[in-house]
Amino acid sequence: MQAGSEPGQLQVFPGPEELIGQQLAERYRIEQVIGVGGMGAVYRALHVVIDKLVAVKVLSPEYSGRESDSKRFMIEAQAASRIRHPNVVDITDFGYTDDGRPYLVMEYLEGQDLESLIQDRGALCFEEACSYIEQIGAALTAAHANGVVHRDMKPENCFLVQHDGGQQIKVLDFGIAKILDDHLETGERSLTGQGLIGTPEYIAPELVRGAAPDRRVDVYALGIVLYFLLTGDVPFRSGHYMETLTQQLLEDVPPIRERLHDKSTPLAVDAVVEKCLCKDPEERYQDVPAFLAALKAAAIPQQAPPWRPSKSLIFSVLGVLLLWSAYALLPWREWFEPSPPPATGIKVATPAVEIPALAGSETDTETGAEAETEVETEVGDSTTEADIAEAATAAGGEEADGTDDDIDIVDDSDDGAVELSRAALLKQLGPVRSAIRRKCKGLGLPGMSVQVKLTVKADGSVSQAAVLGTRAGSSLGTCVVRQVKKASFDGAQQSSQHRVKFRL
Repeated sequence: MQAGSEPGQLQVFPGPEELIGQQLAERYRIEQVIGVGGMGAVYRALHVVIDKLVAVKVLSPEYSGRESDSKRFMIEAQAASRIRHPNVVDITDFGYTDDGRPYLVMEYLEGQDLESLIQDRGALCFEEACSYIEQIGAALTAAHANGVVHRDMKPENCFLVQHDGGQQIKVLDFGIAKILDDHLETGERSLTGQGLIGTPEYIAPELVRGAAPDRRVDVYALGIVLYFLLTGDVPFRSGHYMETLTQQLLEDVPPIRERLHDKSTPLAVDAVVEKCLCKDPEERYQDVPAFLAALKAAAIPQQAPPWRPSKSLIFSVLGVLLLWSAYALLPWREWFEPSPPPATGIKVATPAVEIPALAGSETDTETGAEAETEVETEVGDSTTEADIAEAATAAGGEEADGTDDDIDIVDDSDDGAVELSRAALLKQLGPVRSAIRRKCKGLGLPGMSVQVKLTVKADGSVSQAAVLGTRAGSSLGTCVVRQVKKASFDGAQQSSQHRVKFRL
């Protein structure tokens, strides 16, 4: 109720049902109330001339008496009628009732708005939410192209209908749109620019500060609609209008990841929503197509970038390689291993025998000394285990363990058959020494020695060769074995085993 035109009188406004049964402009018969809003009611009506259902929105009597509200309502009809798009409700006619209330006629829709959908079903999966956002974004893009900013974008203004076997969004209510086209501005400038208009949960911060609206306020609202569809709630909600506006203006948006119901939502969506809801419109997506493109890109599975090692990893690997090389090449055990105690009993020393320089032999260009080859002699039957240990120690620097491997020249025949003689062995070691000097000198230091155990078959070929001591497995040891296996000795009646020490 409000005061009437005469003092002391109260005017009682009729309810929305009062228009049921009436006929507007002699062609729209009002049949049923289908919705009541803050500024008016929406009716289902029949176009009696073409027998087609339509929806008629009529401004309530409380606002019809205000010229600014009536003009704003008619701006909705003018603005929406200019936007021809499948996702925008089609405005077909507008006029005034017999008592002067403005109305507009639009296509009749059957379905439900997205606010009701979330209340019934809860938060949506990412794919379904994106399909609705893309349609809403297409409608807003068409509106912006016609100079219209919606300013009240929210799920209640997004109507979901069945269309061609699928679902289609229709965007409603451009009644508070900011008309950017000068042709629709009145002498009062833009009527919709008077005061703060919009829903507090979806209003952009710059509107709270009193800035002029542009398409970026719809980008902000569309981001909150996406937030609502994915989480079932809006970022800011309180019981007081001004408190909600303060939150929009000052508080950070709660991260959407903490509220998501569909945990399979791509992680990139978080950044898209965060940018869309920036307080500063300059940091926001500058138009709806840019927002939709970012959302589409976020939905595409991201391929892992090509792996590139970090500098720290490269340096770590190089350090490990240097340490390994130093361990393999340098005689650590000879430097730090304590000297073994002298053996007791009879000592049979096996002196190193130098091989005289052969024709064509090479000398060490760095040291000027010729490479040396040492051959250990056989230990006889009268030698004790202690003597064998000392002989092995003198030859290779390691103690013997009492096994056959510690015997320098092994006779593997039972009948004492003739084996390769020491002289014949020494004769063929000259070329082997020269080959080792050429092929292996870069793998060790001058004076470094390698002890090799080899087996010579009866035909003079080397069947086995193995490095003993700390050089086993090193690059130097592998090179020496390779050259020893190429050697060929005089034939004998029986195979034989020998230990040979090569010194670089």
